[in-house]
Amino acid sequence: MLATNFDTLPVELLSYICELICHSHSPSLCALTLVNKNCESIASKQLFRDIWVSFKRLEDGRVLTDFETWEALLERRECFESVRSISVRGTLSPATPVRFYHNRKAMIEQAEWLEDDFDAFSIQEPEMDESEGSIFVALVGLIEKLSFLKTLRWAAFEQLPNCILMTLPGLRKDCGLEMPEFISRHADAEPRQDQVLLTNCTKLRSITARTVSGDRNEHLLLHMLSGATPSLKEVRLVKCEVLTAFGVDASEEVLHRRSRAIYERNELKSRARPTLFSIHGKDPIERLELERWFEAADMSSLRRLELRSGVNSAEVWSRMMRAQFLPHLRELLLGFPFDCTTEQHDAATVWMRDLFKVNNVALQKLELRGNIPPSLVNVTVHSHGKTLRKLILIPEAHQGHSYLRFSSRDLQNINTLCPALEELAVPLERGRAVGNEFHEAHSYAALGQFASLTHLHVILDCSRWGELRPDWILQGSGDDEFDGRTYFSLDARPILHRNVRYALVNSAVDETLARTVWGLITARKLGLPLHELYVQPAGSMELITGFRPDDRPELASRLVDLYAMLREVSRSYKITRHVRDDFDELVVREPPNSIPRGHWSKLDREERDRQEVVCHLNGVEMEIFRRIWPSRSLSWRDDWCSLQLPMPELST
Repeated sequence: MLATNFDTLPVELLSYICELICHSHSPSLCALTLVNKNCESIASKQLFRDIWVSFKRLEDGRVLTDFETWEALLERRECFESVRSISVRGTLSPATPVRFYHNRKAMIEQAEWLEDDFDAFSIQEPEMDESEGSIFVALVGLIEKLSFLKTLRWAAFEQLPNCILMTLPGLRKDCGLEMPEFISRHADAEPRQDQVLLTNCTKLRSITARTVSGDRNEHLLLHMLSGATPSLKEVRLVKCEVLTAFGVDASEEVLHRRSRAIYERNELKSRARPTLFSIHGKDPIERLELERWFEAADMSSLRRLELRSGVNSAEVWSRMMRAQFLPHLRELLLGFPFDCTTEQHDAATVWMRDLFKVNNVALQKLELRGNIPPSLVNVTVHSHGKTLRKLILIPEAHQGHSYLRFSSRDLQNINTLCPALEELAVPLERGRAVGNEFHEAHSYAALGQFASLTHLHVILDCSRWGELRPDWILQGSGDDEFDGRTYFSLDARPILHRNVRYALVNSAVDETLARTVWGLITARKLGLPLHELYVQPAGSMELITGFRPDDRPELASRLVDLYAMLREVSRSYKITRHVRDDFDELVVREPPNSIPRGHWSKLDREERDRQEVVCHLNGVEMEIFRRIWPSRSLSWRDDWCSLQLPMPELST
């Protein structure tokens, strides 16, 4: 695979690199991505075209370029023998619209042979003013020929002319339309554009749109769902922050009355019957927002419901239950924000229970994220356990909220109530300073009792930095005087040296530990063999949760080293079983670091700036580190390892 960015490297260097690759690796190269954005060099553009032609045996080729290079590439058919996706973007020159208009016939002819090879075509981020709108006129004929497209993406919807919208009826029946920007950000936008879109989008199968309550996107989508586009099967909404909306100041009650007027206008039309409905965004779902969507479409055929944003009141759950039944619902994804109240958790639990008792729904996949209420998990496994095939529980640690964890007894209960589970993601606790009943190894052994389980995601909770089993502490490392010293104080909460040491020990996950977990599970595995195991530490940063570099500059410099150590030792591993001729081969790989960023981005930058210093830690951080892992090499990054997992006697 080769990825080249023409924006950052000199043309001479690119010429040498690409000439070397073309002559030595072009027969075996299977994937190529070329990027040429906002590059004004004529020599670079010519080199871009010549290099692309040199690769003729590509299995997957993607071109990310500007309009001028796209025009030149179309003149040479051999450039696209293996192209599967083309994205056209970049700054438009004043002469570009004129050339496109005069070359329209040639573009249409070239598009005829693309029909068998293209999967997607997108036009993104055109930087232009209203006078350059004629660029789209030249592309109408091209889009008319691309009736085989599966997805049409267009970022500049506020300047999308009616002539482009007229091509929508020619798209294939299962084509999807992506609306990543608002259709118009101006109050005086031409209203006829909305009507043209509604008239010509009758064949759309899926739609993805960014919305804010009351904006034009929501208005259009309500029209589509209530009768304008009865073919819609998949609806994905991305909630934007309210501050990005233009001219949206109506209350929820006013918006609800407007939506009722839309339904009455379309009452004689067939409403859309989507099978997938998703709402995703930072802001939770408003009190009447979900009811508007449920009234607009006929949700009786819904098979997958995703409410990733969470809700902001308990009344949402009761209103959704009153809206209509969901007899065919099979997959459910719910997100719970950290400010969820007990009342909201209780309402969600009642809704989940009634979903089974009233609607007789047989869920096959359930995914819960965020501040998951334990009561909801209990109700789910009792009500839907017999039909569940996938259970994904991914809590997220947050200051002031407990982290959902499961013991071996909890896992045994899930196994009893959910005998057909094929995929499971579950958080387990590390370093609990109580009896062997809650020991980590017993939890792994309990996971081996799931007879139908083939894919497992183990989330190791490392947030309990205040507790550690005594047999996990290395001999000779327990210095009461040193361990009792204060490392730093955060919000009147003293963090001791022993807390830092415990956090490092709990967070340390390497390939050896991942293989040990695999061995413990497979040694007691019943039924089907385990095909994939994903071991992921989480909650490592709970030690310094609440710290903001901007608020405490005097602590930022010393916590950079601690942050670097926690990031270094907290690693995720995925083990996959590949069946060969007469034996099973285990493939272990390390996915990208999954530690959440957020307000740690500044520490990331400071760590990169101090990389040489961090590689040779000194002071208290290094002393704590060396009390766990003695020095064996020049770099501390090569000395750490996960401590051996205690292996008590496991009853058969």
